[in-house]
Amino acid sequence: MVKKTLKLGMLLLLGLALGLPWGIMRQREYIHKESVLGKQAEEDMVDTFAKMQFVYADPQRAREALHDAISVHEKMQLAYPGWEQVERAKWGFCYGDLAILEETAGNRALAQSYMAKALELLKQSDYSEDGVRQALERHARERASAGGSLP
Repeated sequence: MVKKTLKLGMLLLLGLALGLPWGIMRQREYIHKESVLGKQAEEDMVDTFAKMQFVYADPQRAREALHDAISVHEKMQLAYPGWEQVERAKWGFCYGDLAILEETAGNRALAQSYMAKALELLKQSDYSEDGVRQALERHARERASAGGSLP
């Protein structure tokens, strides 16, 4: 009887010694994946809000929303270096939209700075410079046709 109890106790301890670290590892992996998904959802929501502000709101609100979206994109890049190219493209288009706003406001130096950042990010996402400019012009036309005021 004592031998059976001892064997059972040893098996229990062996199972605990092997299973506990594996369970902790799996739990951390699950939490990390959930964290990434949550951050991506936040990023998508902020980016969509910025695009809607760009198209429909006044320029100052659009600038603020685009700066917020850029900030979230930068935080994601720092937190998760293996970031996907699609997200990098959204980040680049935020800079491009800011460049459009600043160019129409007459801030050429700032507009060129934002455009350079946009082109750098979008070229990493396999966009050509002409493709970037066409997409940004399309964004500007959408803004104008939706009644969004340009400065």
